[in-house]
Amino acid sequence: MNEVAYNMAWAVVFSALGGLIGIALILAASVFLPRFIERLTPNIDEDKEIARGNVAVANYFGRVVGASIIGSASSSPRPSWAESSPPCIDGAGTGGPGKFRASL
Repeated sequence: MNEVAYNMAWAVVFSALGGLIGIALILAASVFLPRFIERLTPNIDEDKEIARGNVAVANYFGRVVGASIIGSASSSPRPSWAESSPPCIDGAGTGGPGKFRASL
């Protein structure tokens, strides 16, 4: 029983550490990406246009930066179980309702 508790404690430590590293990476991306995207659009000063009330530039810049941040968050490698076929909705698959089907 002591070994089980020890292993569970390490699992909690690794999960918390992984979560903190993930949060730090997303915060770093949210600081870095707007500056990077401003460099890619040399003829438009996004800050001045947004301050003037140009809604189109504000929407465009916000969506591009938001999509970039979300994309950087989801760029982690997928686990091997996620590469299998989609879940079986009707229960006709090998694992029953909600289970993954066997690879075809």
